[in-house]
Amino acid sequence: MEAAVGLTNAEEGSLLILDENSGELYMRAARNFQDDFVRTFRLPISDTLAGQVVRSGRSVILDDDTPQKIKTSYLVRSLIYVPLKIQDRVIGVLGVDNRTSSQSFNEQHLTLVSALADYAAIAIENARLYHNTEVDRQKFETILTEIADGVIVISEDRRVILVNQAIALAFDVSITSIIDQPVDQVFNHEQLLDLFKEESYIYPYRAEITLDDGRVMNAQLTRIPEVGLAVTMQDITHLKELDRIKSDFVHTVSHDLRSPLTAILGYVELIARVGPINQQQRDFIDRVQISVRNITNLINDLLELGRIESGFDARKEFVPLAVVVQYSIDSLESTIMEKEHNLIVDLPEKMQKVFGDPTRLRQMVDNLLSNAIRYTPRGGAIRVSIKSEIDQVILQIQDTGPGIPP
Repeated sequence: MEAAVGLTNAEEGSLLILDENSGELYMRAARNFQDDFVRTFRLPISDTLAGQVVRSGRSVILDDDTPQKIKTSYLVRSLIYVPLKIQDRVIGVLGVDNRTSSQSFNEQHLTLVSALADYAAIAIENARLYHNTEVDRQKFETILTEIADGVIVISEDRRVILVNQAIALAFDVSITSIIDQPVDQVFNHEQLLDLFKEESYIYPYRAEITLDDGRVMNAQLTRIPEVGLAVTMQDITHLKELDRIKSDFVHTVSHDLRSPLTAILGYVELIARVGPINQQQRDFIDRVQISVRNITNLINDLLELGRIESGFDARKEFVPLAVVVQYSIDSLESTIMEKEHNLIVDLPEKMQKVFGDPTRLRQMVDNLLSNAIRYTPRGGAIRVSIKSEIDQVILQIQDTGPGIPP
């Protein structure tokens, strides 16, 4: 404002900024105006000279020998209003005026004020952007500090760029002392450092990290282009505990159920040995045996699921796949004959061995073949074949059932 008033020899100067919420101009800076006037000044952009500059984006020069109130909210003899522009957007008005002086403004004055308006607009916009950036940064810092999830960001050269309070508490480090330090020098946790060392991950990569206090964290590693790596951690200790309780419950209930079922099955099998029974009684016994075996199979599945989740399901060896397939066919032969299926078996003479768990392989073949039998109509065809390629063995079970709808 000092420059605008000084270069034009004006009596007063004002910097008016558009309040987009209210649609009014307020006085951001002023020269030779009373403080109370500046604080309370509000000028609508409709039906005012400054508003006309805002709406049109064009400058205005007013020069008149007679003082008059020309929609400026105060008496002037002459004035210059120049729009403050950011690209094609008008954000305010820079003005100089004379109330008592008869001095006129000319095109040279207009050029000077226009140049100052350009500088002022850039400065105001930069200040606005800086303010918005600072507000966003403070919001981000507040969120980062308050969230329970841990966050670590490291650069491409493995230096710490950012950590939040959750990480500082979890690994007992000071935020201010570890920024810009090598990650392997400020964190003394083997699982976390191993997470950063691996370079063959498919991102995002997930792993579990156990803290010194026993808590379990689910860590997700993400690559940020041109920045480095970011790890976010969530406390899943309660979920692991719930999973353990569930596994213990399933294991206990399964074992408690197996004993009476075994006894029931044994006594049912003894009925036929006690004395002669008729066909209806035999059918009833068969139904009981089938039901008990089905429940026993369900219990076995629950126990095996628990073994898999506990990591005790790693019994693997080289298994002749054709023997496994033939075993499944033999065990389901009565069902195949009952439904009058045409079973075509094409197994190689040379035994093809695969590396795996023989129990799991048998269950897989049983499931596939049972599904084919179940959904193939009476009299339909089922084909079972094994063929080997360079680095794999292919088992195919084809049937004439309805298939799976798309």
